[in-house]
Amino acid sequence: MADLWFQVLKADKVSVFDNFFNLGEHFLMATQLVSHIRSEFDVPIGVAHLFNMDNLAKQAMFIETT
Repeated sequence: MADLWFQVLKADKVSVFDNFFNLGEHFLMATQLVSHIRSEFDVPIGVAHLFNMDNLAKQAMFIETT
């Protein structure tokens, strides 16, 4: 999951509790992240989910329970 954030954000490090949108990211990057998550983990996730699951910890929990 962190690798996907690194790819999309082009960041060197990200905390599991960093808020995706507070990092200055926008809708296009959110769309890219959702696309990567769908491909990598085969889970039904949309951009709207990112507003509720805005950090790595929440997204990982979603993927594990889906």
